[in-house]
Amino acid sequence: MVRSVHFLDSYDLTLSLRSITWGILIQYFVQFGCSYIDDVASFRIPWGLQMIPAIVLSLGMLVFPESPRFLLDTGRYAFRCRVLQNGY
Repeated sequence: MVRSVHFLDSYDLTLSLRSITWGILIQYFVQFGCSYIDDVASFRIPWGLQMIPAIVLSLGMLVFPESPRFLLDTGRYAFRCRVLQNGY
């Protein structure tokens, strides 16, 4: 079954919105649970947990190839074609 581009766009948007909503809900409960701690850890635990996805995403950027537009601007045409063939 071939799916249209419109379907994939709406699916990606729905997945993104659900992920953001679940992240907000989980973080709310973490902060609520940490509000009962009477120490500096009540601030540091949620802050540290928020840093975990940021670190994972930052390290993941090292694995992804450059965008085809950037490669076109820098004159690396052959590598741009290879990125387009592998990723799109």
